[in-house]
Amino acid sequence: MAFEGNLETMPVADLLQWAANGRQTGTIRVARGETTKMVYISRGRIVSCTSTDPREVLGHFLVSHGAIDEAELQRAVMRQERDGGLFGQILIDQGSMDEEGLERMLRLKAEEAIFDLFTWTGGHFSFHEGDLPGVELVPVSLDVAGLVLEGTRRLDEWERIREVIPSPLCVPVVVSDLDAGGTESAGRRAVLASVDDDRSIEDICLH
Repeated sequence: MAFEGNLETMPVADLLQWAANGRQTGTIRVARGETTKMVYISRGRIVSCTSTDPREVLGHFLVSHGAIDEAELQRAVMRQERDGGLFGQILIDQGSMDEEGLERMLRLKAEEAIFDLFTWTGGHFSFHEGDLPGVELVPVSLDVAGLVLEGTRRLDEWERIREVIPSPLCVPVVVSDLDAGGTESAGRRAVLASVDDDRSIEDICLH
């Protein structure tokens, strides 16, 4: 069975719950603009998710979350370009991560990519029954009910954020010392340092 539709008539939460309740196996493809995400389902559980969003490419995701540094990323990219192979396995082989750490980050990456889908108010989806990638996937086995609950909670938070920041294209402008008290965490300081009166919110997130 295969079907398609629009997120305006069938939101992501409903789509995932349909797949879980029917113990479906296949691929959900969701596209909006230049971004496409593939959610892989096996017997109603999410086993992996891929995305064309630069923020969700594995190497960038690992660096942004502090799992590896830029030098380790470059070594892995060069090795993959030279020898081929799975990027995650290359990171393990070169000693940048262990298998347990990689699986944990792959799970987090899949969750974050799917949570982002909850914020999409438009887009096209299609479901392809039995269609899973030919390459081996590191299984993450995510429970859909838990994801939907957390995704809905985050959506409520995003609505409150949008009351202050209506668009990711907004450009924040510094009007006073952003860290006058010197009590911000390293992560917050990194974000504040990216505010240069030129970068948009979207640019800062990617940076």
